[in-house]
Amino acid sequence: CQDITERLKIQETIRRRDAQFRAIFEQAAVGIARVSLGEDFLQVNQRICQMLGYTNDELLTKTVSEVTHPKEWEKDREYLDRILGGEIERFSREKRYLHKDGSVFWGKITASVVRGSSTDKDYLIAVVEDISDRKKAEEEIRNALAREKELNELKSRFISMTSHEFRTPLAVISSSAGIMKTFNKKLTDEKRLTHLNTIEAYVKHTTRLLDDILLLNKAEAGKMLFNPQPVKIVNFCANLTQEMQTSTVDCTLVFTNNCPPETKAEFDLKLLQQTLINLLSNAIKYSPDGGEVGLDLSISKDKFIFQVRDRGIGIPVEDQKHLFEPFHRATNVETIQGTGLGLVIIKKCVELHGGEISFTSKVGGGTTFTVTIPLVLVMGNG
Repeated sequence: CQDITERLKIQETIRRRDAQFRAIFEQAAVGIARVSLGEDFLQVNQRICQMLGYTNDELLTKTVSEVTHPKEWEKDREYLDRILGGEIERFSREKRYLHKDGSVFWGKITASVVRGSSTDKDYLIAVVEDISDRKKAEEEIRNALAREKELNELKSRFISMTSHEFRTPLAVISSSAGIMKTFNKKLTDEKRLTHLNTIEAYVKHTTRLLDDILLLNKAEAGKMLFNPQPVKIVNFCANLTQEMQTSTVDCTLVFTNNCPPETKAEFDLKLLQQTLINLLSNAIKYSPDGGEVGLDLSISKDKFIFQVRDRGIGIPVEDQKHLFEPFHRATNVETIQGTGLGLVIIKKCVELHGGEISFTSKVGGGTTFTVTIPLVLVMGNG
């Protein structure tokens, strides 16, 4: 009778502990699963079902690999092989899981092997914690740090560029002004005019630099104005080319066109002028004396195409991916003046028109920039 009483007490203790275990298992704030070494789910709690988006019955028909991101399973397999080989008894790692709806979430899994008796098979107890929020926060921090690094690099390049680009004009202006002040009575009218023209030219250069910086600042802040108006585009391009030719003696500018002469379209005149002048100025600047610079205008399907081509020094391959970054200049420009802002501004101007800019280039073989702007902006001809 005493033996029966003891047995009943033991059974009751086992029953209570089993009930406690089931309550903990089912109500845990983390996902818990019993998994075979063949990767089948044997038992799962409610939380892991919620995390993966399956019902209990659905999840018990799945394998671990079916709910694991494909790029994670190889590492899982490595740990499982080490457990099967008796090398380790547990492992913990962060991995990506696949939700039933196809989305991906991050989880931290801690798995321990439970060795069975001679009649029972070994299995794993896996505890999974959803760490998606932490991973998202880490990614945001990484992006913020990368952005901060990028801003610091931009600041350094800006300081370097402006100190150089301002120092040279100011030195020349100061020199010419000093000569005129000291030797004014001894200078001929021709020499005096030369110094005045030099001062005027470098004042304009410095003003353009400041204008470029202010314009880039507006573009980055999304405050660049876009005011489209009807433009006779063929006349506009022809006149622009002619005007630039009058101030260019080192290169020949050629304008070609396959559009009807009276073609009208809506452009922001100021932004389009800025785009073409900058592209043509660059082409002239980096071309050899006596070279040819071309502006080609055409219509293809649903877009205008502007091409500016030169036979200049070209752009090294390693510089091409950085070409539209602020203050970046190609490594082969040597002493040729420039700020590294022009192409950044051009890209902003083109994008405001809903267009795109691309280029092809070969060192020593010249460069062609292509600007495409949608024809939906056309208002009519005549």
